[in-house]
Amino acid sequence: MKIAILLAEDIINTQQNILPGYTLVSHFVDDQCDDERVVQLVLDYQSHHSDLIALGGVGCQASCEALARVAPAMLVPFLSYSCPGRRLSDNVTYKNFARMGNNMYRTPYVMKALADNLGWAQVAMVVGDQTKYGVAAHALEKKLKDKGMNVVFMAEDKGDSFVQTRALAEELKSNKERVLFLIGDESFKRRVVCASRVVGANLGITWITEGAHSHGWLVHQDEKITEAECTAGNMEESFDGALNIVDSDTPLDGEEELPLECFEGETSKSFMALAHKHAVEGFPAGDNSTAVQKRFDVFGKAADGACAMALAMRRVLGAGVTAPELRKPSEEVYEQLHHALREDTDFRGASGHVHFDGNDEIGHLLIQQRRANADEETKDKLPWVDVTVGVQFYNGTLMFEINGGLSDAAFQEATQEVEAEFPFAALQVSLVILFICCPFCFALCYVWRRHASKSAQNGKADGPTKGEV
Repeated sequence: MKIAILLAEDIINTQQNILPGYTLVSHFVDDQCDDERVVQLVLDYQSHHSDLIALGGVGCQASCEALARVAPAMLVPFLSYSCPGRRLSDNVTYKNFARMGNNMYRTPYVMKALADNLGWAQVAMVVGDQTKYGVAAHALEKKLKDKGMNVVFMAEDKGDSFVQTRALAEELKSNKERVLFLIGDESFKRRVVCASRVVGANLGITWITEGAHSHGWLVHQDEKITEAECTAGNMEESFDGALNIVDSDTPLDGEEELPLECFEGETSKSFMALAHKHAVEGFPAGDNSTAVQKRFDVFGKAADGACAMALAMRRVLGAGVTAPELRKPSEEVYEQLHHALREDTDFRGASGHVHFDGNDEIGHLLIQQRRANADEETKDKLPWVDVTVGVQFYNGTLMFEINGGLSDAAFQEATQEVEAEFPFAALQVSLVILFICCPFCFALCYVWRRHASKSAQNGKADGPTKGEV
């Protein structure tokens, strides 16, 4: 996110088309996804600096919710560049808040369509830390059931370790669950995939996730995973055919080469290429402190967030508000800037068309599927890729015909374990033999005993009597 923001600001400040005579500057702090920490950091900054006009960035739901509650009291507009969470759509609880990105409220519609297309009989919602994800997971469970889907809820016991995850995987295997919707952090999702191999669940599980992940997240080093079965190759093999429902960070096909309003001379395609280049080289090039170690697909949203801020400031400055008034706003100026940001934003950005509906940017969802990379030039470096196979448009239209469409080629039913059967056939043969042989044996014994008895009597009759010589 930081690289895209720095790149966007540099273009805006250099070209001087949007804010002539001004320089747009972002100050970066690490909230560590801690809701208390992020509020304290912002309050401390505001108390020691006089240049704070707005809040931007923030990618963790807990941080977003905490900051969105206090920002109105600070008279500081808040635009998140990449915050998930359906609750943040509530513009009563989270007043004067806006975010780049979709609230994912159409995920249940996508799931129902996937179930109908792929013939899922049941979906297991597999949840990590319930203190963080339980409420949202149960809400999604209810929405899926309301659409007629058969859903079971299964959660990891508190502990956040592989021992708990393995126990969960054993239960999944025992219940023969084959369509799993994973809800939790990346480490939890990795552990579940790994544990499925450790407990001997056969390949062919359909894995489903929601939202953006860091590049290569499935095979990142994880101190909680030490099992020999969970090599990078094995993990990727297990994840073949996995589905991800995610907010798009790029324009629709055919719009990648259109000019961008904030970045003269750039298109979405060219800007993304610059962002990816600087993610490796740092910004400015050679600044290793800004090089990206863990990259998410948020370059477009982050750049457009910076652009939306600049355009909103241009509108209020053009209406007669001064820069000092923006830095120390009255409630009227604060409302004016917030209105310019959330209500008046409408431009073509690196991520596509940018405008808001309530707290949320209007956009579309992508349905991506994990597949073996068929490109000869890149498959050695990237053996597996996430291919876009469907789009859920904002107007409700859903299509699954992109790049060959959905595939269930990787899916396999659970292996049926062969149970030891009682040897009825052997028993029947034994009984037949017993019934045939027993009378014969009994008769034979009877004849032998009679013969033995007669022989004994004859012996007594023929032998010498007492007194005979």
